[in-house]
Amino acid sequence: QQQQQQQADQQHELDPQDQVVFDMHPALPNHQEPTESTVIHSKTTLSSFVASQIALDALAAETVSPSGAYHTSLIHALAQGHMLLGEPIKAVESLLRIDASAPSFKEDMLRSCIMASLTSPQNSQATIKLAAMCLMAGGHLELGVELLQLIGKSMDACRHLQSFGHWERSVQLAKLRLTPHDANYIVNNYANHLMSDRNTPAEACLHFLTAGNHSAVLECLAIMEQWTIAAIYLQALIQQQQQQQ
Repeated sequence: QQQQQQQADQQHELDPQDQVVFDMHPALPNHQEPTESTVIHSKTTLSSFVASQIALDALAAETVSPSGAYHTSLIHALAQGHMLLGEPIKAVESLLRIDASAPSFKEDMLRSCIMASLTSPQNSQATIKLAAMCLMAGGHLELGVELLQLIGKSMDACRHLQSFGHWERSVQLAKLRLTPHDANYIVNNYANHLMSDRNTPAEACLHFLTAGNHSAVLECLAIMEQWTIAAIYLQALIQQQQQQQ
């Protein structure tokens, strides 16, 4: 009778794999014994989740090399799959891989910004900055600049504008959005550009003057051989320094 009872108890014991599934099932309290249907349901759910993860990993590997419309559709499917599995961060990472030639490129960059802001506000700035850089590199300069301004990265916006040759726009933005110290840095960059690339010392001299770069002003006046103006300017600087002392 004892052997029969032990055999009956062994039949009701959970298989080790079933116990793992039961432990992962959030719907049952720890003290409640799982039924056979609960174990089967949990194993099915877990198997579906694992299968979905494997499918997404395979899809991600496939989107590395192809390009064009097929590549875009794969990334969209990948992002949608991650969202269905409750993985918004991975969905955002997928959207940021969209090629700039894709018709939905701009919309996908903006989608990634919205998703990052809603699901992970503390890390959203890094995503928005990356999306802005992708947009600028993809030919949407103004939209990228606007995104950088929205997250308080106006200095980065000015630098990118200058790197793309929009010097006047960078100076305008700097004077409106940056501190005097940072704005002077951007203006000095523009003045140096005028000196080295355009060879226009007169225009550069005005911007150096605006930025308070007195030595550069005197250098420009010397290049233009404006010795009288340079002497007057230097004398004014000396008088100002004496008054401050």
